[in-house]
Amino acid sequence: MTFWHGLGTEAKTLNEQIVPAFTQAYPNVKLNVLQVPFDQLQNKYNTEASAGGGPDVLLGPSDWIGAYVEADVIKAIDDLGGDDFKGGYNPTAIAGVTFEEKIYGVPQNINGVALFYNKDLVTTAPATTDELLAMASEFGSTAGQYGFGLISNFYSNAGYLYGYGGHVFNDEGDVDLDSDGTVDFLTFLQKVKGTAGVFTQADQGAVESLFKEGKLGMMFNGPWFQQGAAEAIGKDKIGVARLPTIADKDNAEPKPFVGVTSLYINANDEDDQAKLAFEFARWMSTSGTQFLVDQAGQLPASTAVQPAEGDPFAPIWLEQYAAGIPLPSNPKMSLVWTPVGDMITKVLEGQLPPDEAAKEAQETIETASS
Repeated sequence: MTFWHGLGTEAKTLNEQIVPAFTQAYPNVKLNVLQVPFDQLQNKYNTEASAGGGPDVLLGPSDWIGAYVEADVIKAIDDLGGDDFKGGYNPTAIAGVTFEEKIYGVPQNINGVALFYNKDLVTTAPATTDELLAMASEFGSTAGQYGFGLISNFYSNAGYLYGYGGHVFNDEGDVDLDSDGTVDFLTFLQKVKGTAGVFTQADQGAVESLFKEGKLGMMFNGPWFQQGAAEAIGKDKIGVARLPTIADKDNAEPKPFVGVTSLYINANDEDDQAKLAFEFARWMSTSGTQFLVDQAGQLPASTAVQPAEGDPFAPIWLEQYAAGIPLPSNPKMSLVWTPVGDMITKVLEGQLPPDEAAKEAQETIETASS
């Protein structure tokens, strides 16, 4: 059986503990694991599965489901799972892997961003965006240190698009980015970048590296970052808090994307191979995920997985996700990321004003989906 994933830091736990544990539990199954750079994983799987190949099981986010169903490269698992399948998982996670009333994935974890901070540099997490920027500006004259790291991509900051009243799709499922909410969101990002003490970089790894070097006070990131951050600066120095409320919008709550990382079964698998792939996916979402919960701070989708003992951040993540927006499984979502990322880049680099950038992104996605 073949398993593909795009894990980063967590791949160490997968390779050193999860795979050996599976091999011990299933000695008659040869498991071949391939780590693919995450930014290449979606297209690589789609290309190979469309041609009749690809892995038996793929680990990936829930927003890929719609496009994969349209391409007929993943298998609905309702029949494989049976009547009791849904009862073993968080209802939000099951909703996240359901598309057009069918279940297409075995939920592995629930994820999204909150505020990370280094307790050596930031003693108390900011409650509002005004407090965040005021605290960041205090680092403006400190050589080699920054108060806040802005990862200038869409996913990391989407909570503020929704918090300002914007959205990606309207109720009919059509793209609806060209709005006042999007303009306000982009104007906010301009303000953040222009604040002294803010390090802005589209490369998420560059921002994470500063944090791991103890040179960055705060950043938005998800539970997948906990393991690497703890190994770098020490678990006792890490703080996690809910995203700051929006000061210039009556302290409205940001609404970050809440995603479900899921295990998908290749549509090319049939009969016994599909059953084996499902068995592995169930095992990976329970016994395998327990390792990632204990060591990497993941929030499990399975109710059979015990929360990490003594993890002080789990309640914070759950509170943050309760205020979030489910990551859309609309098939058009795969067409959104690049134009919206370009929209943000053009505004932050001064190439377009927010209103023109929002209009351009809208038109680009509509053209690609027509």
